[in-house]
Amino acid sequence: MFGSQLPDVLKLTSSSLRAGFSLLQGLESVTKQVKEPSKGEFQRVLAEAVSAALEDALEAAADRIQNRDFTESVVAVRIQQESGVTWRCCSTLWPRRWSSGSGCGERCAR
Repeated sequence: MFGSQLPDVLKLTSSSLRAGFSLLQGLESVTKQVKEPSKGEFQRVLAEAVSAALEDALEAAADRIQNRDFTESVVAVRIQQESGVTWRCCSTLWPRRWSSGSGCGERCAR
């Protein structure tokens, strides 16, 4: 069930990022707009992010959920944090990848 909700979760998160919200704010928005099980998982991520880094909370969720696409999304978050690629760029890649089944060939500037 989580896997079938993931495209919508990524689209909602992407829209929030493009609107200028932080990743944390985007995930808060997701929890208000999706149903279980995604809602509960992202509420837990937000609760864990109070005492740990958001990226670590997302990695813990990926370990619990065991969904390859979600795990790859979490890796993308970690790479973004380490490389400095803008979220505007990353947010344009997510929906295309999961809605069309293929990656996007766009190049992103730092």
